[in-house]
Amino acid sequence: FEGIIYPHPTEVDDVVYTGGDPGVYAIDSLSGGEIWTREGAHDTTTPAIANDTVYVGSEDSHIYALSAEDGTKKWEFKTGHHVDQAVTVVNDSIYVPNEGNRMYSIVEPFSNR
Repeated sequence: FEGIIYPHPTEVDDVVYTGGDPGVYAIDSLSGGEIWTREGAHDTTTPAIANDTVYVGSEDSHIYALSAEDGTKKWEFKTGHHVDQAVTVVNDSIYVPNEGNRMYSIVEPFSNR
């Protein structure tokens, strides 16, 4: 891999998702091979995985929702401050603390609510 991989990966269905710089990585936990890399989201947080989506916060003040299958971007949300803490997903809500001492609650745009 080129770049930096940060600690605190998340594993789901034999795939390890981890943040880093310059992006987010999906790694096959059995072979160690790279499945996909999504560059552009720098200094990302520990990923949260739900509903075939990888959610990460980034130093660039965004939350990114990526396809767990191939890393394509589904959507992004700008918080206005660095996101340096892990994103949490409960049901269809994404909870995001940021450096601006705020907590965002984002309802997944593709949910049925």
